[in-house]
Amino acid sequence: MAGVNLQTLKTDLMRLVLSGLQQSGSSAELTEDQIFRLLNEAQRDVQVRLQLNKAVGTNKSAPLTLTSGTWQYDLPVDLVGSRIREIRLKDTQGVWNRLARLDVVDMRRLYTIGADTPEASGEPVHWAVDEETREFLLAPVPDRTAASSLTLTYDREPTPLHRLYHSSTGSSVSSAGTFGSAAITVTGSVDANAIQSGDEFGVVPTTQSDGATASNSNPLRWYRVLTWSTPTITLAETFAELAVSGVAFITAQVDDIEAQIPSKLGMALAIYAAGLYFRGTAPEMAAGFLGEAISLIDSVTRDQSGIHLTKGRPGRTSVFGRGW
Repeated sequence: MAGVNLQTLKTDLMRLVLSGLQQSGSSAELTEDQIFRLLNEAQRDVQVRLQLNKAVGTNKSAPLTLTSGTWQYDLPVDLVGSRIREIRLKDTQGVWNRLARLDVVDMRRLYTIGADTPEASGEPVHWAVDEETREFLLAPVPDRTAASSLTLTYDREPTPLHRLYHSSTGSSVSSAGTFGSAAITVTGSVDANAIQSGDEFGVVPTTQSDGATASNSNPLRWYRVLTWSTPTITLAETFAELAVSGVAFITAQVDDIEAQIPSKLGMALAIYAAGLYFRGTAPEMAAGFLGEAISLIDSVTRDQSGIHLTKGRPGRTSVFGRGW
């Protein structure tokens, strides 16, 4: 597995911030809450940028019902801001037509919309977004009702990053796995929602390369979780390490971008988050981090054959001072 998940993003972000703080002579510390907030803000910004570059897909709503006399419809709950790409309406002949977007002020002016509804009615040809009411508007006001006749394509909010379970060495929760088996047996109490399909699992090393006891180390290998039902984690592939029993483990959520375009962004998300951290205290350092991240983000494009890299290939040295 790629091993790009909430645990490795957290580790990379902490190292980047520590490096920056050392350069600036600051002794500030990064809290767990800050880490999650920065990574979620970075994930949101990066996903929007990748959607603009057509490197990741937008979300298409399930077909909605067009209702006669109704011109106001709720926006999708996972919509980023007001970023609707298009609205299509199926006409009476079964043809899907793309409606034209108007600014809400222009729509009101064009259709002489009063306090409540537009005066004109008929087949909608325009749409607008009212950000105050979190609705999209259609004009003219529909004069027919038709099920499954409206679709929205829009930029959606990524799933918040929050799922990180770390069974530290010596705790009452541990795992056991056998080489060649996809089943990992968990001993101890773990919340049913703490681990979900698509997360990544890894065994925490008990010793470092020099033989010293490891503390909070990242797994040497990650495996995708297929299912979790107490007390068994079923992996999407077989466990490929020596048999273990009673060892600590980590399960970590995989961000939406990594799930869509695996292994394409490397440390970009963590670097972007580091830029967000320093933007208020060290603008020049923040600009360096953000510029580095955006360069890599913009290197990912989509053509007819799928995702490919056009620049920013492995081997570049990041502002963190290491190749990636």
